[in-house]
Amino acid sequence: MTNRNYRNSNPLQSDEAIRRRCKDLRKALGYEQSMSFAAALGISPQRWSNIGVRLSNDVAMRIVTRFPAVDLNWLYLGRTDGLSVGLATKLGELPETSPRLPLPSKTGKR
Repeated sequence: MTNRNYRNSNPLQSDEAIRRRCKDLRKALGYEQSMSFAAALGISPQRWSNIGVRLSNDVAMRIVTRFPAVDLNWLYLGRTDGLSVGLATKLGELPETSPRLPLPSKTGKR
């Protein structure tokens, strides 16, 4: 019981945040329809729709197995350090470009 209370106390770990990440992931991977994403995972559309209640461990494992750029820590905890840079960028978890520093001129003046 304590773990569930702790998880729900962190907004990034709430069931709602997990559902949002799953939906964002589906779209970032190019699956506009839930049915096609469920088929890619080898599950029924009804089972995919159950993430509205809770993401099961089985479905989470299917996601990271089918899409290795995805990380369980991101799915469940919102941690981005295990995502591939490309996927993190598509998901809006990383800026698309980093700030550019001015290049030094050949004379050493900027």
